[in-house]
Amino acid sequence: MIWQCECGPQPITITRMDQTLQLRPSIWRFSLRELLLVTLAVAAFLGWGSLLYQQYHAFVPTSFFVDNSDWSDDIVAILNALGLPEARINAKAESYGNGPSAAHRTIEQKLPLTKANCAAFLDEFQQRVLEKLSADNCRVRQTVGGGGSSDVRTVGYLRGPVAGAIHIFLSAAGDDQARLVIAMHEERRPWLGEINIGVVMVGE
Repeated sequence: MIWQCECGPQPITITRMDQTLQLRPSIWRFSLRELLLVTLAVAAFLGWGSLLYQQYHAFVPTSFFVDNSDWSDDIVAILNALGLPEARINAKAESYGNGPSAAHRTIEQKLPLTKANCAAFLDEFQQRVLEKLSADNCRVRQTVGGGGSSDVRTVGYLRGPVAGAIHIFLSAAGDDQARLVIAMHEERRPWLGEINIGVVMVGE
C-alpha cells in the first residue's frame, strides 16, 4: 500500500515491511544438557590431572616419618617408667633410604630388657606411636600384634596421598638383653583402593 502526502512539493512514500527481522544466533546460547556435559568433562579432567600430579611429583614423607628419625628419648622414657632409671641404649644401628615414590628407615638397638617386661615395653611404645600419628593427623588403618620368640607390633596409617607403616620387633638377645628393631616405611598410595601393608620380618 502506498500513501502520498500532498502537503509538500516532494511526495513521501511509506511502505510496509513484509519480512520479519532475522536474529543471528549467539554463541553463548546453550541448553541445560550441554552445560551438564561441559561441567562433567571439566570435572573429569581436573580429577585426572590431580591423580597424575600425585603419582609423578616428588614424594614427600609425612611429618610423622620426618620428625621421628630417632626414638631414643621415647625408649629411655619407657625404660625408666618400667623401673629401670639407669637404663641406657647399649648399641644402635640405622639405615635410611628415600626414592621417587617411597621412603624407609630401620633402627636396631639393644636394650636392657628381660622377657618379663617386653610386653609392657611394646604396649607403651605402640601407645606413643598412636599418639604421634594422631597429632600429625594420620588415620590409623591397621594394627597387628604377634607373639612367640619374636614379638611384633605393626601400625599402618594413611595421610593424604601417603600410606605408611611402622613395625616394631622385640626379641631376646642374651641374658637381660633384648633386640629392638623399628622399621618405618612410607609410599605413595595407589590410585584406587586402600593399601594393605604387611609385616616385613627383619632377619635375625
